[in-house]
Amino acid sequence: LTKGGRRVAAAAAAQAQRLLSERDVVMLLHEKGALALPQLIKHFKEVLPSFGAEEKKYLQDIIKKVAKLDKRADGSYAVLKDTTMHEYGLRRP
Repeated sequence: LTKGGRRVAAAAAAQAQRLLSERDVVMLLHEKGALALPQLIKHFKEVLPSFGAEEKKYLQDIIKKVAKLDKRADGSYAVLKDTTMHEYGLRRP
């Protein structure tokens, strides 16, 4: 990337961080239970004003931190890690 391109990417990442928090992802997964990755991404695409590559990467980084992937015959599902449940004081439904 050029210097200007890096600035634009950094600005997009900063905006994503302001509009999307780790807590948003944790609470959605806690409320819904296991969510297929495409459903999870679709949800945040619908609620964020812009959702490009930087926002998608930021979301993926959050998912990797707070959830584990449960691979099933019909796809991969994000499920909150036990450590995340404990950190946020949550219990399994």
